[in-house]
Amino acid sequence: MTAQDARLSSINNKTPGMTILSAAEEWSGPRSFDGEIRQMRQEDLPLIEWGCEYLRYRRVYREVFRNSLNGKSILWVAVTSTGEMVGQVFINVNPTHAYKLIPSQSMLISSFRVKRDYRGCGIGSSLLKTCERCAREREIGFLWLNCSKSNQNALTFYRNRGFEIFRSDPGDWQYIDHNGNIRREVDPAWSLCKRIG
Repeated sequence: MTAQDARLSSINNKTPGMTILSAAEEWSGPRSFDGEIRQMRQEDLPLIEWGCEYLRYRRVYREVFRNSLNGKSILWVAVTSTGEMVGQVFINVNPTHAYKLIPSQSMLISSFRVKRDYRGCGIGSSLLKTCERCAREREIGFLWLNCSKSNQNALTFYRNRGFEIFRSDPGDWQYIDHNGNIRREVDPAWSLCKRIG
């Protein structure tokens, strides 16, 4: 086992529609997470902007939250015992897609991230296990996600946890930012899936 693999295996669990597992990017030693993984609440919306880092996605986040109220998505957050939001993952239930390799009964993981100071605490693995549990509870057989091609650590993390690449994705999408401007982002990605069962 390489040092990189050892670091990644010690971790116990980007933008909407594009998953970048930031938890695997840096590791500063074993720590424990003193907090909880829970479903996101409306009052958490400003907190998932992480200061101004993800402010541009404010409208996207609010739409995803509205979708969670009607069962189209499930939003999980990691919160410290002091109330600090330190991780998140969104799950879209039975998303519309045209990928023949993914059954219509599937869940799409997106906006998966852990704050830099909390990486290596097991938060990422816990969030991923929560996604898998959600799929099992709903008798959904597949989880899938997009992982930036530039994030080799995240790709390794997912592959070590049973996800397999099934296609290349151009990662080209548009959204309306917090100021009402149309923005385009391009981040080529690998689409990965995992059978749950």
